[in-house]
Amino acid sequence: MGTISLLGLGTLAGLHGALYGAYKDSPHESFLFRRFLREVAFALSGALALPAIIPSVSHQSAFTIYLALFALTRIVTEFWKLFLRVEPQAIFVSRRKCTAWSASCITRWCGCCSGWASLPPFTGSMQRSG
Repeated sequence: MGTISLLGLGTLAGLHGALYGAYKDSPHESFLFRRFLREVAFALSGALALPAIIPSVSHQSAFTIYLALFALTRIVTEFWKLFLRVEPQAIFVSRRKCTAWSASCITRWCGCCSGWASLPPFTGSMQRSG
């Protein structure tokens, strides 16, 4: 699969995630175009990075790549929202607070460190055995 096809699939996966996010959150918060573009940018970045990280991606079906890009985009977006953003959260209906060691993470540095600290259990379980 060529770069143009991957960029097309990345755009579609990003638009899918962005449109669903806009639909889901519209009753609770206002639409922000930068958030919409952020989702598409994450998917396009994933489409460009995926062949470099997994060279065999060119042998996969378009549907498999689309699902992988959509899932990757959701993972990156939720990681961003949970650990890196420092916008005031009081305006949102569902309030979530990232806490690490019984203290709230109020800076990007603290959120990033606690986010990266949570990854080793997941990456360790994904290693191939044998």
